[in-house]
Amino acid sequence: MILITGVFDAEVQPFFESIMKLEVGNLLERRYVRGVVGHNEIVVTSGFVGKVEAAMVTQAFIDKFHPGMVIHVGACGGVSDKLKVGDLVLATEVVEYDVYPTHRMKRFKSSVALSERIINQAPDVYIGILATGDKLVSDPKLKKWVAENTDAVALDMDSAAVAKVATANGVEFGVFKIVVDLCDEKAEEDFNEYFPRYAMIPAVHIMELLKHHVIIRS
Repeated sequence: MILITGVFDAEVQPFFESIMKLEVGNLLERRYVRGVVGHNEIVVTSGFVGKVEAAMVTQAFIDKFHPGMVIHVGACGGVSDKLKVGDLVLATEVVEYDVYPTHRMKRFKSSVALSERIINQAPDVYIGILATGDKLVSDPKLKKWVAENTDAVALDMDSAAVAKVATANGVEFGVFKIVVDLCDEKAEEDFNEYFPRYAMIPAVHIMELLKHHVIIRS
């Protein structure tokens, strides 16, 4: 089984709408749908903001469903100058940038096999490190600090927590996101404008990938 997670419903809506449903329920007051895409059994959920909620929800779903992989999808902010709004980002690894001292920042490596599949499905994806912290970044100075101290190309408020919990449970993970702001003074304005337009795109790609490939073999 594969666990698909997103912060907001819109980020996983393609799954809620299109999978062959086997079960619909609630866990920790979060709606989930269990079903099948292609020959893959999946469970999909959303509804957490920040690292604490992301970790809590991920652990609860791992405990209940025992997935072989977690795929986290949705929106992120661009850190690299090479990125623009609408660019897809595939994390090679994720790191918590707001852990101090900085030498204690721990990195979590994504599934190489899943990454290769995603690259074949979405060849224009931008590949690199994704940083996570409990703050919506709209400060160019903090953006620069994150880039210099983590080598991240993008950031969010959740991926490292999902990855940390998955890794602690011996579960492979992948993070596939899309840029909806550039972590500058316009971050909130850009998020409000572009999130509704782009948030579901990573999920659409993962849906297509699962339709044609078996990701977890029994």
